[in-house]
Amino acid sequence: MDELTSLRYLKPLPLYTHSKPYYIFETLPSGIKNTNLEYEDGPAQLITDIRGQESEFTLKEHGFEFIKWEPPELDWGNEKELYKIYFPAVRKCLEALLGEEVKRWELYEFRRRHAGLKSYGNPDVHNHMAIIPPVPIIHVDQSPAGILNWLKRNLADEVDELVEKYRMRLFTVWRPLVDVVEDVSLAVCDARTFSREDLIEVDFIDNTMVRKNFMAKYSESAKFYYLSKMTKDECCVFKVFDSLDLEKGCVPHGAFRHANYGKDVKPRESIEVRFLIMTEK
Repeated sequence: MDELTSLRYLKPLPLYTHSKPYYIFETLPSGIKNTNLEYEDGPAQLITDIRGQESEFTLKEHGFEFIKWEPPELDWGNEKELYKIYFPAVRKCLEALLGEEVKRWELYEFRRRHAGLKSYGNPDVHNHMAIIPPVPIIHVDQSPAGILNWLKRNLADEVDELVEKYRMRLFTVWRPLVDVVEDVSLAVCDARTFSREDLIEVDFIDNTMVRKNFMAKYSESAKFYYLSKMTKDECCVFKVFDSLDLEKGCVPHGAFRHANYGKDVKPRESIEVRFLIMTEK
């Protein structure tokens, strides 16, 4: 069913017009702030349940798509099995959904989440096997500058040629690991309803690199959707980046907690995998 709830946003402080929003994942000397980020709850927004209407929302038109998908079962705590079994299955899922000739695939990153965790603490950001909480702030997992930095770090000898030759898109494949999601769902925004002006680039800094994401300001025009009672046999595929559409090529998203759910509900667990794909322009 549809829900009326307040989503969480980056507060549009005047500070951000002359000082870059940031978060530092390192222990700093006393008196030095590790972040200048401030958040706020937006006014109540309608989160539309698309259960029964899944086919009306497509990756091409809306930037996201909920689909039936039953990948192989595996030990989610076994990193070798993820690389050997799950990531190839995610790639096949994307291949089938896109129906395009992809010239190159790059596994970008993956994350596991558990809604029973309340705080990030100060995590090892390079340990992708670490289980972290869902993110309630509406965000985009990479900015265009963040994508370029990743290419320079990982494909340094090829980056200029690849950028010139290919259309690049980053997709997330998000899937529950519990039988049914009942407590904390994924809200995704129709990419056509959000303006690039309502996204603020944020630097996430550790002692090896700077990761660049977007966080969203509240926008009255934004329309959000979710799939109620989502199961582990379903997944959501959504755009993070499109080199041919820097204005509408990403889907702001975030977690929201349902107002009413049973005390005995199993906390949501999920896995998200991002693939960078390259196709002819």
